[in-house]
Amino acid sequence: MRLSTWLDENHRLPRLDLELLLCARLKLTRAQVIAHRELQIDQAALAGLRRDVERLNNAEPLAYILGSREFYGITLSVNPAVLIPRPETELLVDLALKVITPGMRVLDLATGSGAVAIAIAANCESIELHASDLSLDALNVARHNAHQAGVELTFLESDLFASLNGRYDLVLSNPPYVAENDPHLPALRYEPLLALVSGSDGMTALTRIIQTAPDYLVHNGVLMLEHGFDQAMRVQTLMRESFHDIQTHPDLGAHDRVTTGRRK
Repeated sequence: MRLSTWLDENHRLPRLDLELLLCARLKLTRAQVIAHRELQIDQAALAGLRRDVERLNNAEPLAYILGSREFYGITLSVNPAVLIPRPETELLVDLALKVITPGMRVLDLATGSGAVAIAIAANCESIELHASDLSLDALNVARHNAHQAGVELTFLESDLFASLNGRYDLVLSNPPYVAENDPHLPALRYEPLLALVSGSDGMTALTRIIQTAPDYLVHNGVLMLEHGFDQAMRVQTLMRESFHDIQTHPDLGAHDRVTTGRRK
């Protein structure tokens, strides 16, 4: 079957998704897929593509089908043990890179695939970088991604701060912040609920981090938290007791996405 015929047969699916599936199955670049629609798909590849299309039709994320997602210019392996890294989370890395200096001790809480910590490690030298997660399966994915990216950092199993010691110059996190009755959850059914949902209002993990972080930050140490677009005011209110210089930063979609503060 020709590429053009297969694309026509599956025209109801997003064209970009189809082209990326062809790239993965046929070991082609996207430019080759676009320029050579007359190429033939062999039977083995065609069988794999049909399975891929069935998964797409069942609303499984393309990243899980491909087994990877790019984040901050780094290709990361992903599977259902970890959330798929989102572009808006790159803001967390941008903000961290603005404050990190050599010699700092940095912690990424609820690291998941390791996306944030690995992006920081790839862009910083001479820092002590720790990344923690409650899920051993997630930590295995993160360790693999760090190895593939050629960066070194320390991974720790911990329920937020529960098993951690010492103080950090910077603590950052993209924790679970979705409410348990959020109407968008059915669309996220393939991703781990542990990394998505945090109480009836989505604030449980954020609250725990804000209340506990002062015990793990040096004086004037920085806390950076990603949160939902409608949670900024609640996060700011919680931070006022123990933090100053509190600021909320919008993502590229102009949604409030990351709030930062310094320990009093």
